[in-house]
Amino acid sequence: MFLRALRSFSFKPTKPLIFQDKKTLIVKNDSLESLKKYFTAGFIGVPGLMLYRLLAHHSSMGWINFIFSLGTFTGSTVLSRAWFKTTSKLITKISLMDDGKTIEISTFSHFTEKKTVKIKIKDIINPEENIGTKIKMQRFNTWVIETNKGEAYHIFPNSDAYEKEVLKAILKGEEIEISKKANNDNVIDI
Repeated sequence: MFLRALRSFSFKPTKPLIFQDKKTLIVKNDSLESLKKYFTAGFIGVPGLMLYRLLAHHSSMGWINFIFSLGTFTGSTVLSRAWFKTTSKLITKISLMDDGKTIEISTFSHFTEKKTVKIKIKDIINPEENIGTKIKMQRFNTWVIETNKGEAYHIFPNSDAYEKEVLKAILKGEEIEISKKANNDNVIDI
């Protein structure tokens, strides 16, 4: 309970954040995009090859060979769908919005443009308070952003973190205090 009361206060970064287009980049991972063609080709190619084999050669196959091919096709299709579902939660970019209360997450996408999701920082579950989030972090060897709505996103350890202290605060669910620059246009300097 005491930790939740402390979370109501926002985190103030030691150096000011620079915003472009109302957001600043916190984390970026470019290595996932280079692997896209290998993952996509492998996980679409195997079920497609097995389906071709079943359709083209079903009349000349024995029943054991047909059942084995059908099982391989079904199994590889199920694995491919599970892989696509899992990799769609891998984070390629996290940006902090200029209000300090929301983040924009870009996730890995196989076929379409990158999917971006906006999440309120206060909805992020602190891994220090939730044993389930800690277990996910250890099991997948990633940093996990898990929300109160049940969504979970994974950050690979080899991602480039540009603002580490801000990232730590976001992972704990602490909102970021953004210092607004004073408007000195109307001040006359004497």
